Parts: sequence; structure tokens; C-alpha cells
Amino acid sequence: MRKYFLITFAIFLIDRILKILSVNLPDKIFLFPGIVSFDRHINYGIIFSLNFPMLPVIIVSAVFMAVILVLLIKSFLSPPSEGGARGGLGWLLILAGALSNFADRVMYLGTVDYINILDRSLVNLADGMILAGIIVLLTKIKDKKELKKEQIIE
Repeated sequence: MRKYFLITFAIFLIDRILKILSVNLPDKIFLFPGIVSFDRHINYGIIFSLNFPMLPVIIVSAVFMAVILVLLIKSFLSPPSEGGARGGLGWLLILAGALSNFADRVMYLGTVDYINILDRSLVNLADGMILAGIIVLLTKIKDKKELKKEQIIE
């Protein structure tokens, strides 16, 4: 479990550093011209740039992160046979990504996106952590369903 915290913390720090660099970036840097660039964009909305007043977004985000923290603690306290560590990793990734984007909302009144894909989609590592956490949790649910099917067949 300790390695999950260290890896997630390292990704969180890299995301924060890249966000600071992008905010201070004078111009975009093409990593793969026409495909991927390192850029600066502050999303003043929420997912898909939907506009909402920032104060309610910050309050809802704080509540959301508190719930995720409780689920994270419950997962890590669960026995390994119930997939506690994997569930904990999923919640940990989601919490770290949400915390990084939350810090952006407080500091910049929007989330900082810096990976520009095909000049159409801007994302950051925090978004990737949230997505990876969701995938980890979905695979845990899938494995649980398969285990129940095997128990029924036996």
C-alpha cells in the first residue's frame, strides 16, 4: 500500500510542477507538431468547460473529496480478499487528481490544463489520475462479479 501512496504522490507532484510551468509559459511548446503540445489553458468551468459559479463548485468539490477520503480509508482497511488495496488505489488516484484540480480552482479560479491534443482537447495529469482511478475501481467491480459467478457455479 505504501508504494501506491508514493507513486500517486509522485504523479501529483509532477502534475503540480507542470501546471506551474504552463501558467508561466510564454508560448506553447510542440512535443509532436500538429499532434501534442505543452500549452496553457485555464478552464474556468467544470468538465467539458461547462460554466458554473466557482464558489459552489469549490464547496461541492470539497464535499466530494471528503467522501472520497472516507471511501479510501474504508478500502485500505478492507481485507485483501475483498480487493481492499486495489480499491484503495482507485480512490487514492481519484482523490489526488481531484485535490490537484481543487488547488487550481482555489488559486486560479479554474483548472490548469497543459496537454493539448490535436489543438482540440486540453487535459492534465490530474484528469488522467481521476480516469485511471475510475478504471481501477471498475475492474475491481468486474472481478467481484466474476468471483460471485464462480461461487454460484461451484
